[in-house]
Amino acid sequence: MLDLANDIRSLSDFKRKTSELLDRLKSTGHPLVLTINGRAEVVVQDAEAYQDLLDRVETIEALQRGFADVKAGRTKPARRVQSAAPEAWHSALNWRRAPKRTSKRSISGSSSALRTWPQRVYVIT
Repeated sequence: MLDLANDIRSLSDFKRKTSELLDRLKSTGHPLVLTINGRAEVVVQDAEAYQDLLDRVETIEALQRGFADVKAGRTKPARRVQSAAPEAWHSALNWRRAPKRTSKRSISGSSSALRTWPQRVYVIT
């Protein structure tokens, strides 16, 4: 999150207080917007915060591709894929079927302790 009062600085100010501002970058994780002649020209960001940002963007892009595949019909029902190669399916997802419940309460007393196999899962092809 950008703090307008503290995260917009002139390039000259950044040059004068480089070590102080870099320490601040690392401690807050906020980027610094550097201005030249009053206009935003450069953004400086801690490497870890930048990597986190890249990871988020990558995840969002993957979700968008997945949603586009679903919308375009480029999916197969998971049960069909699972039945074609059940061992590969379970090891790839590291899932296994939960035992059938005999009542609404599980052995531990919590109704949510045992998860059942999803009824509708689609695999993007």
